[in-house]
Amino acid sequence: DYMRDHHGIDDKRIMAEGTKYAADAYPFRSAICWLLDNDLLNVCLKQGFEACCVRINGGHRGYDDRCNWWAKCKQVMV
Repeated sequence: DYMRDHHGIDDKRIMAEGTKYAADAYPFRSAICWLLDNDLLNVCLKQGFEACCVRINGGHRGYDDRCNWWAKCKQVMV
């Protein structure tokens, strides 16, 4: 009901199949409420990449891997 009411997505498979289906079918739209509720843009802009990773993951688990991917992204996008 949340996806229908807040994002205009009326897909019964979300409730039937759960999180994995929603993440695969609607990757950004299913995450937007969390991003907004946790003020992630401001965390990233004001506190930086590490703070963003900690906010998303609740700690430093997998941080080195994300740093490697971030370095690759910067090579391509800068």
